[in-house]
Amino acid sequence: MALEVGQEAPDFSLPSHEGETVTLSELHGAPVVIAFFPLAFSGVCTNQFAQLGPGGYGEGARVLAISVDHSASQRAFAEQLGTQDITFLSDFQPRGLVAKAYGVFNEERGHSGRAVIVVAPDGTVAATQHGPPLEIPDPGAVRAAVAACSPG
Repeated sequence: MALEVGQEAPDFSLPSHEGETVTLSELHGAPVVIAFFPLAFSGVCTNQFAQLGPGGYGEGARVLAISVDHSASQRAFAEQLGTQDITFLSDFQPRGLVAKAYGVFNEERGHSGRAVIVVAPDGTVAATQHGPPLEIPDPGAVRAAVAACSPG
């Protein structure tokens, strides 16, 4: 079931490509963009993150990119992209647990679909964007959602 705007975003803790555990609830106070993507190194996923550039989805937003890839694969993917503004998280074990909590896991394929969830500073869902696996989410719409829920 997809999340609704205004609903509390499900909390999670996942390993990052940098070897740290990231917990969503510890990031409250600033907007968080959660970008679910199917698989590291695929063409569309690479383009999705390579095109963001500095500032990513908006100034002051923490960007968490989540797939079912192992954290070692996530590390290699981040290095290939050369990005500094995105934290890649591994939803590897149990496979897709966080993607399932957010209603974006594709059971048939064994990985998440492509979705972007903007979490407001208070931990509620501010915006959602779901799309076909081969279509990159609209970064302008995500930036607008981040701006709308940013403090100040």
